[in-house]
Amino acid sequence: MQNMLGADALSGSLDDFAKSYLSPEHRAAVGAGCTVAALGPELARLPEAERGPVTDHIRGLIAHMENWQTESGFKPDRSQAIADVASFVGALVMSRAVNDPVLSDEILESVRDRVTGKAQDQPISA
Repeated sequence: MQNMLGADALSGSLDDFAKSYLSPEHRAAVGAGCTVAALGPELARLPEAERGPVTDHIRGLIAHMENWQTESGFKPDRSQAIADVASFVGALVMSRAVNDPVLSDEILESVRDRVTGKAQDQPISA
């Protein structure tokens, strides 16, 4: 699990993470990218006792999102952090599923901009 994104992406800013996770390169790296995005439904079929590493990793991503909220001047909001992590994973899954490269890029860009506050409206993490 730890190698899903590399420690560099998680040790940087939210912008750094978004650029790395929601990138065309990560989208193309199905076998070396995010395990949760690539195998989510299959991971759910594992016996409960074997899903501990997945649970720990997702908890870690949520904690990172809460830290990024604080670094951005917002009060940590666990519910919003969970929604943001789910948005990242969902965007990656959707961008890999479609057969339209323009739509695929648009999905990645839209979520990246929304979560980092670069969209027209307020950021999701606000």
